[in-house]
Amino acid sequence: MAGLLAWAADVVGGGGGQGNEEDGSNSIPLIFTPEQQKYALDLDHKATSLSRSIQDLRLRLPPSDISQRLPDLHAHSVASNAALALQLNAHSTTREQAQLREVTLQEENVAYERAISNCETKIKEKIQEADLLIRKLMEMEETERDLRVKLENAQTALDVSHSGESHDSIGDSKMTIETELDIEASKKAILDKLEERKKELSSMEEVVKHLEGRWAEIQDNALSHPSPVQREKILDKQLHSLIEQLAAKQAQAEGLVNEIHLKETELERVNGLWRKLESSNMEMNTARNRFGRSTSFKGSASSDYILDAHHRYADGRTESQQRLMLLRSGYQSRSHNSYNDFAYTLSPQPSEQVVHLRRFIYTETGLE
Repeated sequence: MAGLLAWAADVVGGGGGQGNEEDGSNSIPLIFTPEQQKYALDLDHKATSLSRSIQDLRLRLPPSDISQRLPDLHAHSVASNAALALQLNAHSTTREQAQLREVTLQEENVAYERAISNCETKIKEKIQEADLLIRKLMEMEETERDLRVKLENAQTALDVSHSGESHDSIGDSKMTIETELDIEASKKAILDKLEERKKELSSMEEVVKHLEGRWAEIQDNALSHPSPVQREKILDKQLHSLIEQLAAKQAQAEGLVNEIHLKETELERVNGLWRKLESSNMEMNTARNRFGRSTSFKGSASSDYILDAHHRYADGRTESQQRLMLLRSGYQSRSHNSYNDFAYTLSPQPSEQVVHLRRFIYTETGLE
């Protein structure tokens, strides 16, 4: 192409000059009209402009060694095209990965919401269990108050009965009073522990309310910030906190159950002490009855009168013992039924057996 353009330029420039010289030497001078002269001048101007354009084209032509540079340019263009293709593929893969990540995030959000709903249901169940435990404790406290009143009445009856005894039974009465005081002290300690448990339960309720408020705030924040990444982080934190809270509540519930078992064992121990005290009272009564029978054979009117009074006193003692036995049996049945209700059924209503025993105790003792 470069050679062709050079040949055309030579033809236009060089060949034209030689023809003009030959024409000038051999031709005859011509006479032009003014119009023809103008036309000739225009042609001269066009020829000069064409020569200038040809020179510009020659300057714009590439050098002769362009053919040596073309393979490098081709390789560079191929490499650039390959890089562009790789970038396009990478962009498409990143777009596909972003779409897949969005789908997985949506699925994980649904799973986290389900897990959070399950944790909420479990927390509600634990709150209901705590309420049931509080009700059971209130019922146990009421029964303990009733039994304490009945025990105080029985103790007053025992004190009245002990006031008429002889000086020989003073040591035994002191021992029984000491055992009764020990029993009262143990019962007071148990009541204090139960009050502490009540305070702990109230603190647990406050913590649960605080957690519910925080949960509402977290839900509001989650609704106000709907970005998937932040929502995923928030849901992770909420899930971990709820799992920790659930584990803490389960541990607290297990601790409460263990403490209730310990309190029941202590109550059984107190009942054993009460049985020992009753057995000692029975032995004392049998000894007194024997002593009264030995003195009944004297045959005097005063001895008969004393014997009748002693028999009345013994009858009163047997009635008071029967009442105490009924109280003890009612207390044992009530504690056993409350344990069974708490351990197996968790129903706040007392059983029919406990109701019948309560009515029977009220009718026998005359306490309301």
